[in-house]
Amino acid sequence: MRNVLAVIAGLIVFSFIVMTWQGVVMPRMFPLPAWVDMNDMESLKQGIREMPDAAFGLLLVGYALGTACGGMVAAAIGARRPMLCAAIVGGLTTIGGVLNFVSLPHPTWVVLVGVPMYMVMALLGGRGGLRLTR
Repeated sequence: MRNVLAVIAGLIVFSFIVMTWQGVVMPRMFPLPAWVDMNDMESLKQGIREMPDAAFGLLLVGYALGTACGGMVAAAIGARRPMLCAAIVGGLTTIGGVLNFVSLPHPTWVVLVGVPMYMVMALLGGRGGLRLTR
């Protein structure tokens, strides 16, 4: 049960960091064009297509930070096989990332970097979580 809670806690941390990153950091550095209607998916997609590469790089930083912290929390809380908890966080965030990459336009390089990045960062975070608690 503790491992299940560890994974859930890791996913909550990931979600909090990514939502904060996308809701606070990204709009200050790279705001969407003023004409984008957030309630219209086609308008949002067109606005994303017009974002500079640096915005996508910053987006990947947020995903990496969130995944690493999620993996760290999962491994720190996990009782048995804590790195498996971090890997599960990495796997679930990878699935979420792929769904995001499919539903919204992203440059090819973002997809190529982003998909493996989730697992790598979750496992690196998991190692950090182990150092904190063991």
